[in-house]
Amino acid sequence: MKIEQVEFFHLDLRARAPHHQMIVVQVRTDAGLCGAGEIAMVYGDGAEGALATARALAEKYLLGADPERPELLWHTLMRKTHWGLGRSVAVYGAMSAFDIACWDIKGQAVGRPVHSLLGGKVRDTIKLYANHWYGDATAPAQFAERAAETVAHGYQGLKFDPLRAQPKTGNGAAQYIDRATARLGVERVRAVRAAIGPDRDLIIDLHGGPRATDAIRWCREIEEFNPLFIEEPTDTLAVKPLQKIAAALRSPLAGGERLYTRQDFQPFLEAQVFDVIQPDICLAGGFTELRKIAAVADVYQVAVQPHNCAGPVCTAATVQFVAATTNFFIQEWFPFWEDGRYAMVTAALEPQARSGYLTIGDAPGLGVTLDEDYLRPYRVATVG
Repeated sequence: MKIEQVEFFHLDLRARAPHHQMIVVQVRTDAGLCGAGEIAMVYGDGAEGALATARALAEKYLLGADPERPELLWHTLMRKTHWGLGRSVAVYGAMSAFDIACWDIKGQAVGRPVHSLLGGKVRDTIKLYANHWYGDATAPAQFAERAAETVAHGYQGLKFDPLRAQPKTGNGAAQYIDRATARLGVERVRAVRAAIGPDRDLIIDLHGGPRATDAIRWCREIEEFNPLFIEEPTDTLAVKPLQKIAAALRSPLAGGERLYTRQDFQPFLEAQVFDVIQPDICLAGGFTELRKIAAVADVYQVAVQPHNCAGPVCTAATVQFVAATTNFFIQEWFPFWEDGRYAMVTAALEPQARSGYLTIGDAPGLGVTLDEDYLRPYRVATVG
């Protein structure tokens, strides 16, 4: 079996909330099988550059390649692109999308889900926590109201950034946390904890904004609310500041959505700053690399909670991965996207969650199929 064509779709949904864009690929083979992949650069800058890179790499390396040998293809892209060895998120995003599509094809070829090829399920259900649930809330009471609505949907945990969602007069995310922002953030956390009760998981995400000193001061104030973990309390690339924070707090720390490959994670694991790592399967190397990242983390007794805020292809790949990963912890879930992205696949998984859990399916490959009618207006390139 050989790859004969790669299609690229750029879903530019930035005209509607939450103003994201998605890059989806479809890999076609001469055997009639198609695999789906995604590059998870949904926000921030650089998605167009990643798309251009993926097109160039597909033309040079994918056409004629055997999709049932993703390990070989991954190492070819890593070693021969030059920038694969230089921390290029554009290259890693392309590698991730192609790898996921190849594993999708492998599963379809033998009529088995990807998790079966990764060693088989180690669990039948996945515990979830909700994100993107607070909408335009700014006041603590608004956060509390939306939190109560979210747990009413059955979610046993939720995550938010108490410092980032500022009133219009606020200063937004910044390294320095001024007193007014700090007080407001604490009150938001207090309100949410009161709304969801003491037994549900409360996760705080600071998006790498504060400097270490400010993060320590502020995080100490919220430790009474027993966060499950605090995500990116400072710059995720800064090992020493994270060590300083980890030594000063009782709360577990998490991070890694902007780290790629096991080499990127290694210094953080060795420094023991993270209790939970959060690689994104659609940026950090697909199935081929994430299983290795998870294995290295397991040596340090660090749990894995994959980052997941892109489209339903990314979600489907993430589910296949965590189904077969023993040191998986809990999964980030976005059940409330309002831009219609779930329609890009048949039977998207996000709406299928029940009581804060997802039952893992056994459909071949990723378990979802691209809806070509929906995607047709977003096709931007075909290679092959």
